Amino acid sequence: IHSVRSDNRQGIELSVEYLLETGHGRLGMVAGPQTSSAFTERLIAFREIMKEKNLPLPEEYLIVSEGFGYTSGFNAARKLLGSLTVKPDALLVGSDDISFGVIRGIESLGFRVPEDISVIGFDDISTSRLFTPALTTIRQNKKAIGETAGKILIDLIREKGHKHPRETKIPVNLIVRDSVKMRKN
Repeated sequence: IHSVRSDNRQGIELSVEYLLETGHGRLGMVAGPQTSSAFTERLIAFREIMKEKNLPLPEEYLIVSEGFGYTSGFNAARKLLGSLTVKPDALLVGSDDISFGVIRGIESLGFRVPEDISVIGFDDISTSRLFTPALTTIRQNKKAIGETAGKILIDLIREKGHKHPRETKIPVNLIVRDSVKMRKN
């Protein structure tokens, strides 16, 4: 079986590097449900990258949302932040849909995004630029994923599939918007 998907590790690495460049030091994550391989890859990548960069990662800064949408993000943010005395100054979130709920969950506790806690999503769905604050996110190249998968499928049908790797990762891009704020060091 061949797979074509976004480079989830690259996306998490771009997010962590950008947050560090903008002065964030306490990073946390609201991961998506681990029944999804993409969400699992993103959480594993976050743990690995934080370790590689020798950055602290308290377990209480990590939470897995119960679902894939707004309400799950809202509940996860409230659960994560409600029990902490020292809050993370930035959260990476497994998807844009979950991010929208995370942002409103943060606000429901009296914090502001991005002034108090910055948020980075993953996907760059069409509403990400329209949300308030506009969501900084990782853009997946859906067109390239579809085109690549189509080419591999045609080659497989023509019995030329052996020339393709079993797994193809498509590069992603960081899209900077308003949900991340430069921190003073």
